[in-house]
Amino acid sequence: MLMRGCNSNTSPTYIEGKSTTVTTYDTIHDSIPVYTPKYYSKTEYIYDTILKTKLDTIYIIHDYFTKYYYSDTINRDSITVIINDTIFRNKISSRNINYKFIIPTHTITKEIIVTKTELYIGGGLYLEKDNLRSIGPEFLLKTKNNTIYGVGAGVNQTLNPIIGIKLYKKIGK
Repeated sequence: MLMRGCNSNTSPTYIEGKSTTVTTYDTIHDSIPVYTPKYYSKTEYIYDTILKTKLDTIYIIHDYFTKYYYSDTINRDSITVIINDTIFRNKISSRNINYKFIIPTHTITKEIIVTKTELYIGGGLYLEKDNLRSIGPEFLLKTKNNTIYGVGAGVNQTLNPIIGIKLYKKIGK
């Protein structure tokens, strides 16, 4: 363009606009609930040596040889834990733990406004007390770094030509 400069390898100048930062975290609680598992199935083993009667000892032995399956799901802030237990002969015979960990998100949205070179055309009218100083067309060039250059031409009351050059710089941010 008109005031590009000698070096054509210059990178464009960026003017930063709005910047939004959104951080999402879950609350972490200090207390841990008491684990009270509930079985979802059981496998009974019947042995020939144990007779089915209504005695307490028979029930206790029967319960001792029964396999219980427990499953529990614990949901906390950023983790979900699934615990599967198998109880046999009053001991944990197997345990399976699965978990799903969710990392808190941190999102930064930044809006960058790239200004481009703009060219304006207009007119100028300059007055001096009761006299017309000059009148004529003007051109303004706004560059990427927000500097404005102006060139104008006109005539005065006696029709003599007048040429004007202007420079504007942005104040503040």
